[in-house]
Amino acid sequence: VPTDHTAPAMQMQDWDYEQGLPSTLRALKQKKIQYFIHHNLKYLWDPGMQCFRRLAALEKDVPCSAIHHCHSAGLSQAVQEYRKLFYGANQIEVKVPSILKLLIKEVLNPFYVFQVFSIILWSCDDYYYYASAILLMSVISICTSLYTIRKQFVVLHDMVAAHNVMRVTVFRGDHETEEIFSTDLVPGDVIIVPANGMLMPCDAVLISGTCIVNESMLTGESVPITKTSLHCPMPAGSGAPQEEIYSPEEHRRNTLFCGTDVIQTRYYSGETVCAVVVRTGRRKEGYSLA
Repeated sequence: VPTDHTAPAMQMQDWDYEQGLPSTLRALKQKKIQYFIHHNLKYLWDPGMQCFRRLAALEKDVPCSAIHHCHSAGLSQAVQEYRKLFYGANQIEVKVPSILKLLIKEVLNPFYVFQVFSIILWSCDDYYYYASAILLMSVISICTSLYTIRKQFVVLHDMVAAHNVMRVTVFRGDHETEEIFSTDLVPGDVIIVPANGMLMPCDAVLISGTCIVNESMLTGESVPITKTSLHCPMPAGSGAPQEEIYSPEEHRRNTLFCGTDVIQTRYYSGETVCAVVVRTGRRKEGYSLA
């Protein structure tokens, strides 16, 4: 981890500006931020461009060299709290629908609509016993389906809630570390991956060390794979070719995805295994695949 954090701190402020965020918390309090959420993506109003811009994290238009030189020092607590105002808590909320909503959705099923017409038809022909039997079986079927579906939602909600919160160690600059809840992580945080592994609470790119990861939750592949740290190219000069842009899809060998299990880590020369958080919340790869 670099020891001189003056330049990275200024570059992180520039990165916040490029994402359409106010430059300081004071500026945030002095004006209202217009935004809307569509398909779990937040769009912020950019007064300069006079349009809404999607709130991006580190997975878009960030050079590989910038991840090492600008984002490897970690975030101060003030910057972390500031970014959390925009990115929100790092958790996935599974809402349990109400019984009324499930009932309406179940009753509007084409099968039960057909059953309603069948009951009306048999009743018009004075087959009341037959119509009553169809009605009774339909009610029992609907109640059984409602119980099963709601129970599945409750189980899924409890399972996600149990894995949403864990304690992780992050860098705060100048080699200072802090233990926080995973729900407080934001893009740009640098987390320390312990030697005995961990369950990833977010998408992060390795910047030092290697990891052996079980990705069966995402890919179904039972054989663990090795994740290596992202290479650190020198920033491109005026005559140098264009820098390589980091992409979680193209750099899968360097990215730890949310929900995957880090079995163990490997490091050299006493180097700490670190990863920079690139996506949190519902933006995570595991959520999109689900």
